Amino acid sequence: MSSDPHDVAPQLPDRLNILKSPVSGDKEGYERLLSLLLELKAMMRQKISPATLREWEGRARLSLDSNEVDLLFARPDHDDFDMSALPGERYENLRRILLRRKGLSA
Repeated sequence: MSSDPHDVAPQLPDRLNILKSPVSGDKEGYERLLSLLLELKAMMRQKISPATLREWEGRARLSLDSNEVDLLFARPDHDDFDMSALPGERYENLRRILLRRKGLSA
C-alpha cells in the first residue's frame, strides 16, 4: 500500500477505480475533472501559491454543476483556517465528486 494519502489506488476494479471513466454519463467531463485532480496532486508536491490555487479552482469550476462547486469548496467544520490545508481539501473534495459521478458515494 502506498504511503501517499492521495494515492488513487490504480489496482482497484474499474467500477471503483477513479482513474477509469464511468461506463455511462459525461465521459469527457469526467476525464477533464480527472486531469484536474491529477494536476492538483502533482502541484501538491511543492508549495502552491494562493494565486495558483485560485487559477486551478477557476478551471475546475468550469466543469462542475452548482452543487459540485459547493462540494469542491466545502471545508471541515472547525474554526481554524489553514491556507496550506486548502489544496488537500480541494483534492479530497474533487475525488468525492469523481466518485459520485461514477455512481459511488464518498
